[in-house]
Parts: sequence; C-alpha cells; structure tokens
Amino acid sequence: MSLCHSSLIGNLELIHSGSCRVAQTATTVIGTVASEIAGERVLQPNSPSSMVVTALSSTNKTKQLARRIYYSFTPKYRTGLVLADISKCFRNREEADRAFAIFDRDLNGDATLEEIEMACLDIHRERLALQRSMRDIDSAVARYVSEFLFTELAC
Repeated sequence: MSLCHSSLIGNLELIHSGSCRVAQTATTVIGTVASEIAGERVLQPNSPSSMVVTALSSTNKTKQLARRIYYSFTPKYRTGLVLADISKCFRNREEADRAFAIFDRDLNGDATLEEIEMACLDIHRERLALQRSMRDIDSAVARYVSEFLFTELAC
C-alpha cells in the first residue's frame, strides 16, 4: 500500500469519526431545542429513561425489565429485593421508600421477582391506557373543531 493511499484512508477514518461526533452532538442539540419549544423534557436516545420507556412498550420487554431490575439489585443469597438494595439509587430516603412501595405488593418488607414483574406490568398497562385515552381525546377535539368550523362556515 502506498503512502498516499494509507494517508487517504487515515484521513477518511478521521473524517468518519468526526462526522459521527457531529451527528451525535446535532442530535443532542435538536433534542434540547425541541424540549425547549415543547416545554417538556425530550428523552435522548440511549438514555436510561429512554430505555425504560422503550421497555415498557411491550409485555415481553416489560417482563425483561422487571427481571433485570430484580437480578441487578437483589443479592444471590436473598430471595427478595429490600429497600437497602435500591436506596443508593435515590436522592433521599423518601424517594427510595416511594419507589420500593411500588414493588413491595404485600408490604412485607421485600419484593419478590413476581411482585416486581406485576408492578412493571401494571405500569405498562397504565401507559397503554393513557395512550388510548390521549388518542380518544385528540379524536374528540378534532371532531369538535371540524363541527365548529362547519357551523361557522354555514352561518
């Protein structure tokens, strides 16, 4: 391989890596601008929040999320998750208590894999119900607006 050819390949690799960084930065900037325009936080791709939202989109992924939570935080020598296992992930004890209460269905102080799975599936179902409700509201508003416009045009 000639010196000119290897230099060309090196430059192309440098351009490629630079363009990847530019694309990632542009995605972040666009997400930030969109969140400012919308007045709400837009999830960045590959963020932990985005991954959880994606996992809650289907029943199977939700069950996988529950198993991942359980096995990531529960020591192998115990059969249930306890508050101390997750408390380090929260800013204060009150937040940790509220989060743990979601999982500890029988209020016995530990959360089994089944309890965590049921809690995650309940959240999944609630999200689906909210999405359906929002579509229904959107549809009702659209019908109302079209009827209003028709009435205005008829007058």
